[in-house]
Order: sequence, then C-alpha cells, then structure tokens
Amino acid sequence: MFRIIESFATAILLLLVMMFVLHLIQGDAWEWLTSKFRVSDDGVELPTPPSLPNIPNDPLPPPPPNQG
Repeated sequence: MFRIIESFATAILLLLVMMFVLHLIQGDAWEWLTSKFRVSDDGVELPTPPSLPNIPNDPLPPPPPNQG
C-alpha cells in the first residue's frame, strides 16, 4: 500500500517540476511560483486572463494558379 502512495506522490512531484521547468523556459517562472502563494485582501482573487497576441486581420495570400 505504501508503495502505491509513494509512486503517486512521486508522479505528482514530477509533474510539478515539469510545469516549473516549462515556466522557466517561457521566462515567467517567478511570477508563476509567486502566484501560487498570493492572497488577496478579501480572500478571493480572480485570475487575470492572459492577453491575446496581436494578430493582423490580413487574409492569407491567394494560392498560386494551377499550372497543370
């Protein structure tokens, strides 16, 4: 029984480490880590949605003519 619990705990820790490494690669590891321990004044803090990338509304260029 203890072996199952130990394996489950190890898997969870490995997932957390993997998430941290991915945030290190993205460059926002410190913000991600501190957001896990942030407490607001009223006890409830709503997460802010990430900003969407600026994508131009230009249509794709037309496909080349069929030269068949």
